Amino acid sequence: MPTAAVDLWWCEGEGAVLSDGIWVEAFSDVPHGLIVNLRGAHQPELTADRKRVRSVDGAWLRTLIHKAIPDLVRSSPPLLTPQWLTRFSRKEPLLASEIIERACRTGAPWLMNGHPVPVSKTGLFPPDEILMPLVTGEYPDDASIAPEQYAIIRTLPERILRWRLLALYDTGLADPVSAVARSGAATTHALPSDMTLLSETGRPDLFDWQLSERDMRRAEHRPSATFADIAPLLIRIFRWRTARSEVDSDEVFSRLLDNTQSAGDIAGRFKALGYQPPWLGQAATAGRDDRNLLRPIGRGKDWLPPGAKLPLAQIAYSAARTGRPVAEVAARLSNLGWGVPAKSASLPTVTDDDGRWLISHLWDWHVVKVPFEAAHQLSAAQVAMASFRARLPIGKAQEILREQGFELLSTLDTSHEFDEVDAALLGHRVPGLHIGAPVSQRYLATAAQCTGRDTREIAGRLGAFGFALPQDLPEPSRLSPEDMEFVMTNERRLPLSAAGLVRLARAAGTSPRSMAERCVRVGWNIGVDPAVLEELSDEDGELTYLADIRRRVPQEHLYVAARCTGSSIDHIADTLKRWSLGTPSVSEEFRRDLEAEGVLTDTLAGGRTGAPTPASKWQGRAVSLAAIACAAARARKTFREAALTATRIGLGHEAEDWFG
Repeated sequence: MPTAAVDLWWCEGEGAVLSDGIWVEAFSDVPHGLIVNLRGAHQPELTADRKRVRSVDGAWLRTLIHKAIPDLVRSSPPLLTPQWLTRFSRKEPLLASEIIERACRTGAPWLMNGHPVPVSKTGLFPPDEILMPLVTGEYPDDASIAPEQYAIIRTLPERILRWRLLALYDTGLADPVSAVARSGAATTHALPSDMTLLSETGRPDLFDWQLSERDMRRAEHRPSATFADIAPLLIRIFRWRTARSEVDSDEVFSRLLDNTQSAGDIAGRFKALGYQPPWLGQAATAGRDDRNLLRPIGRGKDWLPPGAKLPLAQIAYSAARTGRPVAEVAARLSNLGWGVPAKSASLPTVTDDDGRWLISHLWDWHVVKVPFEAAHQLSAAQVAMASFRARLPIGKAQEILREQGFELLSTLDTSHEFDEVDAALLGHRVPGLHIGAPVSQRYLATAAQCTGRDTREIAGRLGAFGFALPQDLPEPSRLSPEDMEFVMTNERRLPLSAAGLVRLARAAGTSPRSMAERCVRVGWNIGVDPAVLEELSDEDGELTYLADIRRRVPQEHLYVAARCTGSSIDHIADTLKRWSLGTPSVSEEFRRDLEAEGVLTDTLAGGRTGAPTPASKWQGRAVSLAAIACAAARARKTFREAALTATRIGLGHEAEDWFG
C-alpha cells in the first residue's frame, strides 16, 4: 500500500528493502510490514555481493514511518491487525504505540477473532486473542487452540486478567458488565510496550506469550510425564511481574533498557495500569542513555536509590563504566537529583582503558553482593585480583583507587611483581577463587598441583594478597592430567545443575551417568541423583540449552505443565525437585482454588448439578477470576455463564456483581 512517504509502502508480510529501486535481502533493523526504498543521501552501504544491506539510517527511517502512519490507520481493507502490529512492535515499540494512539483518535477498527472492534476499546495486548472466546463464546472449531492451551490463563495476575476481561466486554461483542465491575479497575487501552512493562524481567523477549502447537505436541498427555516433557513447557511460559501493586524504582530503571521513554513515562504508565509507582524526584527525567550512570558500586542493589547522597567512588565508577568525563557525569547525576560530593569537581578522569577496567570490575569475583553504603571500602584481596586482571602493578592500582575516592582497608606490598604463579592463582588458569568467602581446600589442592608448588606456598601467597584461608591445609590434588584439565576448563560452571551436567556429557560424547561419576571423582558435588539423568534420551538434545530452569517456578506454571501433560501438579513439582531445581510448592489456598475450578468445570459441562460437598468448605471463601476463566474455557462456555453458575452453586467470587 503506497503512503505519503514516497519511499515507503505498508505491506501485510515481512516486507523488503530496496536500494535505489533494486531489491536486496531484508535487513534485520527494518521492522515487519513495510517496504522501504533507500536512495539518494540514504542509499545504504551494501555487502561485496550487493545482496545485503550493511546498515540503515534508523532516525531517517523512523521519520519516514511516522509520516506514513495515517495511511496505515485508514487503509481499506484494513491492513492493521493485532497480529501485524505485534510483529511490527518488536522492532519499533514506540512507533507501534503511536499507531495505536492514532487509531484511537480516529476511531479506527480492527479485526479481533473475526470481529471488527474499535482499537480504542482494547489497544494491543497479545493475550486478548485467547481471552476473547470467554466473552463471545466462540471457540475455534478447528482445534487451532487446544483446550489445554487455555490453561495459560492461570498465569495472568488477577489485576491484569480483570483489566483485559473488562476491556473485551467493553467492545460491545457481549452484554456489558455493571458499573460495579469497573470500580477501581484500570480503564486505559493497552499499548504495545505493556507486555514488556508487565513482564518479570522488563525485557521484550517473550512477545509470543501463548504456548505454541509445537509445545503442545511435545507435551502429549502422560500422567507420568518426564523432565523431558515438562522442561520445554516451563521454559516457554511467559513470566509476569509480581502481583504486588507497588512498583519500586529498580523496576522502573530496569525498563529503560529497550525503551526510549523516560523513567517518569514508565512510572506514569504503571500508574495508568493501576499500580502504585515509586517516588523518582528529578530522576524521572532519566532515559536509556543514563542507564550505565545509575548502576551502584558494590552491586548490592541493581540501581541507585533516587535522591541518595553519593560517595566520591560512585562518581568515579559511573565515569569509568560510561567512559565519560567525571565533570559531565557529576553534573548529570546532580541534574537527576542525586547528591554529588563537592570534591567530585577536583576528581581526575581516568582515561586509560586499564584504569577504567580496574574501577568497573572491582566486584566481579564477589560471592555476595556488597551493600552500597560500604562498597567504597575495598579489601586487599579485591585490589589484588582487580590489579592483576587489569594488567596494572599493585602500586599503580592502589594509587588510582585512592585518587578516585575509594578507601583501601589494608595496603598491599607495592614492591611485589606478579609472576607466573600469581598469574595461575589470580587469572583463569585455576578457576574457583572468589572474594567474600574463605578459599576452599579443593582450590588450594588443585592450585598446588597445577603450579607444582606446595599448598603452604600457595596459601602463603593468597594470604599475602588478603584472602581468607581454611584452618587446615590439604595435600596437593592427585588428579590425573586429564581430570586436571577438565577441572580447570569447567569449574567456572559450578554450581553444576542437572542440565549443565547433560551439556558436559554431550560435549564429551559420554552418558550423563558417566559424567556424573567423573564429577564426583574430581570432588564436585553435583547435587542431583545421577539416576534421573537416565530419563533423557538421545532425542532430547534440545534440553541441553532449554532445560536449565534456574528461577523459582510459580505454582501457576506447575498447573499449566500439569494440564498440558495430563499429570498431577504434585508430580510436576516432585519431578523438578528430583532434578534439583528448587523446591516448588503449592499453597493450600491454590489447591482449594483448583478444586473449585474442577467443581465449576464439571457443573458447566453438565457433569454436576448440585453444590460442592461439603458446602461448608466454601463458606466465606472466594475463588479467583482465573479459576472461573479456566473453568469456562475448559467447558467452552463464556465467562459470564461461568460466573453466574459459580454464584448459583455457592462459590463466592469477585465477579458476582458484574452481570445482571
